[in-house]
Formats: sequence, C-alpha cells, structure tokens
Amino acid sequence: MSSQIPHPDEVYRNPDKQSDLKKPKSNSNSSETGKRPKIADILIGIALDSCELFLDQNDEPHVILPDRPIVAYSVKSRAFQHWLAGIYWEQEKTGFGKSSFEQVVSALSGKARHENNKIQLYNRIAIVGGEIFYDIGDNQHVVHITKNIKKKWEIKQSSGVIFRRFNHQKEQVKPKRGGNLKDVLKFVNLKHDSDKLLLITYLVAVMFPDIPRVIIIVIGDQGSAKSTLLRILRSLVDPSRTELLKMRSSGEELAQMADHNYCLYLDNLSFLSSSSSDSLAGFVTGLGFNKRKLYSDSDDIIFEIKVAVGITGINLVAEKADLLDRCLIFVLNRIPDTKWKEETVFWKEFDKKKPYILGALFDVLSDVLRTKSKTKLHPKPRMSDYAVIAATAGKVLGYSTKEFSKAYRKNVERQNQAAVDSSPVAQTIIEFMTDKSEWKGASSELFEHLEKIAKRNKFQLGGQGGFPKSPTWLWRKINLVKTNLLALGVKVSIRREASHNTIELVKTSSEQPLSSQNDSSAPNKTSYSTNGSMETVGAKSEQKECEDADAFIKQLEKEKEENLN
Repeated sequence: MSSQIPHPDEVYRNPDKQSDLKKPKSNSNSSETGKRPKIADILIGIALDSCELFLDQNDEPHVILPDRPIVAYSVKSRAFQHWLAGIYWEQEKTGFGKSSFEQVVSALSGKARHENNKIQLYNRIAIVGGEIFYDIGDNQHVVHITKNIKKKWEIKQSSGVIFRRFNHQKEQVKPKRGGNLKDVLKFVNLKHDSDKLLLITYLVAVMFPDIPRVIIIVIGDQGSAKSTLLRILRSLVDPSRTELLKMRSSGEELAQMADHNYCLYLDNLSFLSSSSSDSLAGFVTGLGFNKRKLYSDSDDIIFEIKVAVGITGINLVAEKADLLDRCLIFVLNRIPDTKWKEETVFWKEFDKKKPYILGALFDVLSDVLRTKSKTKLHPKPRMSDYAVIAATAGKVLGYSTKEFSKAYRKNVERQNQAAVDSSPVAQTIIEFMTDKSEWKGASSELFEHLEKIAKRNKFQLGGQGGFPKSPTWLWRKINLVKTNLLALGVKVSIRREASHNTIELVKTSSEQPLSSQNDSSAPNKTSYSTNGSMETVGAKSEQKECEDADAFIKQLEKEKEENLN
C-alpha cells in the first residue's frame, strides 16, 4: 500500500465502503489449546475486532472507536485505554495492568505501520473538496457546510472526515436557522464603528484553517471587557474548558499549546518577548516544530502549526513590525458602571442567542464558499488570502468592498503607527524629517543626527528595544520598520558603496504611490497609496458590480431563484 498521504481532497473515509464494526469478541477461553490466553492477547483481539486502525499524517498510530465514528484517538491515549478497560471489565469483570496495555500499544503500532494505511486528521474544522466540515464535539455529528444555495448546511452523522480531539474541547451547541450574524455585536464593546465590520468578517475568515489568519489584539482599560470579547469568539469557533490561556516562556510549551488549540487566545499580556513574538508570527503563516519525545529518546514529536491567535492587554504588547503586519487591533471602551451586567445574566443572554448566531455564521460561510472567487482586491493587501475571504463575507452581509477596504485600511494605519511608536529609530527619523523634504548622507552621519534626538528624548540606548549604540546596527533597525515609515510618509533607501553606505530619506505625499511601477495618473490602474488603501484609481466599471453590495446581494438572490426553479 502506498506510503504517501493522499491529497486533503481525497481523505474521505467512504462510509458506504466501511464494513460494519464487529462487537467485541470474548477471548477468555481458547478451544484449541484449552489454555486461557494472555491478557494482552485478549485486549489486542478486542481492539482489532472493534476498531479501525491507521496512521495519521504524522505517522502516529490511531484508532477509531465503534461508538465514536467521526473522531480518532492515539493508541497511546488515555481515551483508548479507558475504552478498552471498559470493554474488558464487561467481559472479564476485572482490570489490566500497565504492562498489558503497553503490549497492546506495541502490537497495534506495529500492525498500523506495517499496513501503512494513512488518514488525515483535523482539529474542529476541516476543508475538504472545497467544503467545510465542523466537528460538533458529541462524537456523533458533523456540520457539513456546502456551496449549495438551497441547503447551505446540514448536520450529518457521517461524512468520511475524521477529527482528532483534545481534552479541553467542549461540545458545541446545535446551530439553528433564522439568526443574524450581526447580533454578536450586541455583546461586544468596540470603540470604533469601522471595527464592527472587521470583527464579524474575522469570525467568518477564522473558520478557514488552511489560510493564514490575522492575529487579533484587543486592548483597552480595565473594565472594557477585553477577555469577554475573546471568550465570545472562542465559544462560537471552538468551545473549550480553557477558553483563554496564559503565555508560556518556554518555546516548546507554547508550540504544544498552539498544536492543541484551534484558537490560541492569550489573555492579559503585559509583555511579549522577541522569541515569543517570532513564534506567534510563525503560527499565523504556518510553522514546523519538533522536540524529543523523552530525554532518553532520539525520536522527535513533530508539530505542524497553523493556528488562529488572539491577545488581550491593557497596552499594545506587540512591538515587532513583522508581528504587527499580521494583526488587527481592536480598541475597547471602558464600560460605565451603570451598564455593567452580572456575569450570569450576560452569558445567559448570549447563550440564548448563540445557536442562531452560529447558524447564521454557517449561512455566511456557505455564501462565501460559493462566491469568494469573484472578489478581487486591487492592490492585494497584507494577509491577502484572509482579506479576500473577509471582504467576501462583508459583501454577503451587505457591505461593499469599498467599505471593507476603508475599515481594513484604518486598522493598517493603527499597525503602522504602533510599529513606529515602539521603535526609537523610527521616532527619531520622523522627528528628524519634520522640517525636511529629503536628506542624503552616510549612515554614520545619519546616526549622529538621530543619536542626538534619541538622547534628547531620553530613549533607551542599546538593548533589544533601544536605540542602537553604534552606526553598525542603524540600518538593521531601520530595515525592520521602513515599510511602516513609508506608510506614514517617509521613504528610506540605502545605496551600498565600497567605503560607506549612503542612506536617503524622502518625505512622500499622502497621494503619492508607494511604488514607481504604478502610474497613478493612468486610468484604470491600481495605485498603492501611502496609507495602505485597497481602492482603485479611475473609473473602473468592471469592478463596479463586485464593489456594490446591493448588486452582490441581488446576484445571490438571483442564483437562489434559478436553483429553486
């Protein structure tokens, strides 16, 4: 049998081709020898008679239990051990020891690797064949979200998609039809109206596990319900007994948390180290990580991580530009004392609405699956895969692409300002260029000018977040924020020469394109403006229909009528 993992679109276990799982057979007596078989042999027989055995995408042996047909468990897991103990007790009215179970694990692992049958496993949400499968968590049901305009989603008992499950994950409520996704906004406390569009479209886009998704950073004073916002999102996407987590200083612990959670939501951060910042940025786009299984073991445990990340804090703890580039920053207002609700009352109201909000989320997902190929963003913004799905969700909800673009642009401006505010070098350059339109000179000369400003402003000298102590490090620090500086109106470039490096600073106009390759004066051409706009220049009639939300909704309704007829 082939050792290659099939393409994700081909990983269905066809339920029609599966033989009925046999009930466990008792092997307590052997008619052939008259001798009682070993406990391990009885347990192996129970497992092989009752369970489906295979390797996951990481070559780890797993079983599917007969009473839980949509979820798989490692042969080493306590869940499998407990199931086996229950069956054995039913047959033998006794238990078994650790050594017997170890023999079972060894035998099943050997058989699984010999047969080399591989099945892809998913955590909570799977995209297979261009459709979405959502694990309810009751071991029996899956929500199947399709492109079909008649029946957008349905709850099924069998789908052929197999999930893995972690102990912290809770069962999701059954979704109900007739809800409105915008109702979720009644339970949050956003300061900026434009962020409401970004939040509800995030809720749609975060359900696509195969794309890089933005990190949401929620900031605000004490009493602004920052944690509540993340708990609401987590409850709708991936309910958990550990909704919000604490940051781990160990890279291995952080990677394991990310691997075991669909949403890695970190609460109440006051500081983010450089290594943790790099890890979180990597989790967004996809990061491979391995560690030794045991100190005495030469084998590795492999994590392939692409996870949705969220952070709360009173202050903006993300400082590195490469992390901020992947973020949406939500600012919350402090809730007045007169508007506070008791926790029990608040969550009772939310839980009452939750099944309908969830059903509405699945409705929007269905429309996004069917229509996202029609959404074009010019130019493509940062996190473009995410932006296309979020913009499509916005159109389904009645917003135009222009409205989404404007809201997204405002958030990008927040990112750029945050990156500059956290960089002493960027701040000194902005101040240095206040009364200049351009400047050119050696890096050592620029360092002297900027160092004076840094000392005058009492910036930290040296260290990870400080102003560099020597010209050698100046360009490296500039290079980290030059894109953010450009967005705020200062273009920085370097020309390397034999004896020295020449740095040029040019103040740009807010209407000036970021790239000379784009001609802003030509009709129907796309312009990169310095504020990160996704708008187009000139009258572009072919984009008009896609950008008009009313036309988009009418188009959906027309498709629906055609399908019904």
